[in-house]
Amino acid sequence: MASSSSNEKTRKFKRICVFCGSRAGYKSSFSEAALELGKELVERNIDLVYGGGSVGLMGLISKTVFNGGCHVLGVIPKALMSHEISGETIGEVKTVAGMHQRKSEMAKHADAFIALPDKDKKKKLIVFRRKRNSSTMASSSSNEKTRKFKRICVFCGSRAGYKSSFSEAALELGKELVERNIDLVYGGGSVGLMGLISKTVFNGGCHVLGVIPKALMSHEISGETIGEVKTVAGMHQRKSEMAKHADAFIALPGGYGTMEELLEVITWSQLGVHEKPVGLLNVDGYYNSLIALFDKGVEEGFIHDSARQIVVMAHTAEELINKMEEYAPIHEKVAPRQSWELDKLLEPTSGGEPYRDLRS
Repeated sequence: MASSSSNEKTRKFKRICVFCGSRAGYKSSFSEAALELGKELVERNIDLVYGGGSVGLMGLISKTVFNGGCHVLGVIPKALMSHEISGETIGEVKTVAGMHQRKSEMAKHADAFIALPDKDKKKKLIVFRRKRNSSTMASSSSNEKTRKFKRICVFCGSRAGYKSSFSEAALELGKELVERNIDLVYGGGSVGLMGLISKTVFNGGCHVLGVIPKALMSHEISGETIGEVKTVAGMHQRKSEMAKHADAFIALPGGYGTMEELLEVITWSQLGVHEKPVGLLNVDGYYNSLIALFDKGVEEGFIHDSARQIVVMAHTAEELINKMEEYAPIHEKVAPRQSWELDKLLEPTSGGEPYRDLRS
């Protein structure tokens, strides 16, 4: 005991990946926490893997670790360098094409993960614009009730949850898509809420594209597949493939995977990767706590109020899709869309056939 030096205090982790904001937030406690964590990593002789920025909490923790003599690896998309690096880089910086590559690279080099507070600022703006006149409304036929979206990607659980209202919401959304002649893109499972909505849309005569990693097929497909199923290698490819084929996104209740998929497309909208509507079907208040967390992010200075409006929320499928039709992005994009290497960000994946609109 006496012979162990303080700099060998826990060497279980060689490298820890820290997720944190490119802003410092409004409270000094956020900055203090970043500095404290940085000092703790140095004391334990643990290297840092992080998002590569030199501003906000990213800058504070990376400088602390680097100045303390530990290695720092920053991974940053080229499109974000002008936004997240101010003047100097810290330690080793690796540039990548997009957000999936950033996360993959950070995860590959890390033994563990820690999250500090993240993102943006505050400013009040209005979200929706409604531009319809009575003649347009009168001329639209019921079977063409919203054909703005050809394909909507739905994120939802591979379980049905305990409340019958969750299953009812999945069936209702499926019927609404059929009524509006909108195809479904989803995670490819035949169980839980995924199974309910995909069967409803498929049986209603619309095309269903399911995208599923090979490793999850035995877990999320029970007996039968529904519609067209494309197998991919992993989760990044699954999300890229779904995003590539969708005109909009909707989240039904689900677990960590559903929430992660939802948060990624919200983040992509904020970054300027896409301008597609992102809808949240808040069934029986399931997402109330998540919505409160978004509002807390605005209150504490990590989320722009304009970026908070990226999320379109409603309690029924019809109301949600109506709102999504009217959605017009008002937030300032972090980087222009053309600066993202979209071919690499949404790169083709192995396995399965490319999507075809079978009705055309």
